Amino acid sequence: MEEWLFPLISAIVSLSIAGTLLCRWMSTKDKSILWWGIGFLSYFVAHLMETLFVLEILPTEGSEYIFLYFIRQSLVAILLVAVLYGLAILLTEKKIWKFVPIILLFAQEVMIIYYDFGLWDTITSRTLQILIFVIPLSTVFAALFLRYWINCKKRHALLLSLAWFAYAAVVPLYFITKGTDIFPYWFGIRAVTNIILLVGFIDYAIASEKKPIIEPSKPMTTVETPITAMLDLSEEIHEKVPSMKMMMNLIMIFLSAVILIGIIEIALDFNIGIGILLLIIGGMAFIVSYKTRVYFKRFIARQSAIKRIRDAEPITPIPKGKIPQERFIKHMKENSLFKQAMVRNPKVIKNNVKLTGRSGSTHKFDIYVESKPSLGYHGYSLFLRCFDKPLKMEDVKDLAVAVKDVVEKTKIVPTGIVALQSFSPDLHDDERKLGDEVYDYVMNNPIIFKIGFRKYTRNLQIVTEERDETYDFIPFILINEMEN
Repeated sequence: MEEWLFPLISAIVSLSIAGTLLCRWMSTKDKSILWWGIGFLSYFVAHLMETLFVLEILPTEGSEYIFLYFIRQSLVAILLVAVLYGLAILLTEKKIWKFVPIILLFAQEVMIIYYDFGLWDTITSRTLQILIFVIPLSTVFAALFLRYWINCKKRHALLLSLAWFAYAAVVPLYFITKGTDIFPYWFGIRAVTNIILLVGFIDYAIASEKKPIIEPSKPMTTVETPITAMLDLSEEIHEKVPSMKMMMNLIMIFLSAVILIGIIEIALDFNIGIGILLLIIGGMAFIVSYKTRVYFKRFIARQSAIKRIRDAEPITPIPKGKIPQERFIKHMKENSLFKQAMVRNPKVIKNNVKLTGRSGSTHKFDIYVESKPSLGYHGYSLFLRCFDKPLKMEDVKDLAVAVKDVVEKTKIVPTGIVALQSFSPDLHDDERKLGDEVYDYVMNNPIIFKIGFRKYTRNLQIVTEERDETYDFIPFILINEMEN
């Protein structure tokens, strides 16, 4: 196929995208779409100039060529800045982010001028522009449109994200294998991704009616009840947990691939310099992403706790039953994790059981529930002891030691550790009170379990059957399903 055909296709497609966006701007007056339309219009001129360079209609050497190629590269820089500026207008009201595109444009122009006019090296100038500016910004655009698709599941958002991501992912691979001989291939890659962008924008133009590409979240300026509003915000975040987990996992996979490519480059002696650069950049990004992922898990755990507090019953009635163990098991059958364990093993509940720990000691429990872990399932275990008198320090410490000893042998992280208090009706209220020392110990001393190379913490929970036939929980524990 003729080399001039790919840039010509890209020029035609870029003009079509610009026309689609500007037509939508006429009806929506959306500034983001206007800037994107201007960006792709400049991109059309850049590809048209590239076509004329390949056909040798425009000069291909000398000072005229350098000047014209500088204009072409500046037009590409305008596309990137225009798309980024449109996103900045759309997604944030902070003025500082509107200056970032201007700074990026200035940085690109300085680099282009230095290499084009200072060194007369258009190949290096073009290569650095693609590696330093085009690929990173294309990745940013892909991530933003992917975020939008995850939220709204609209087809055009996925197409736009795939187009930007395909360019950002494929071009580095060609640079590694082809070096500066990439540019004939680059024209083809750009043409294909431009066609995908065109399809995405046309789909948007047909499907939407006077709406921006990415609808910004409505600011919460007035609320009726602050506490309810806070819980509603937490609910909104909790609904996005699965999609955010998927995005974090995709980022980790992508960075792992970058590091692997760097290792292959060095091991096979293709290009040691690029290999070391990929290892450094990929490694640093991987560490930052891992720390972000850990923070994200902790943040979501807290948001999940807020949701569970909202969904929990303010008063937990005691089910009917002859003995405390029977009543508590009926209560636990409403718990989703307990139900899952029952489905996996209907004979999961054991009463008055003696278990041998890692130390060889035998420990007695009134109820023990165990569901062994399997692929994709972390297992479930519940330890319960009944007491007919108020707990003392030796009672809670003995229970904690017993559970820890058994868990070190079973290697199943306990989902619940319960000390169930069921008193005689004749026992006076003053005699029912839990001692301050026991209360402080239970609240402030979680049990630490080490299984393999990981550590887990679980609180011992005191559950008391009150006179009004309700349960009292100290502390109120919210088991996070992301951890179990």
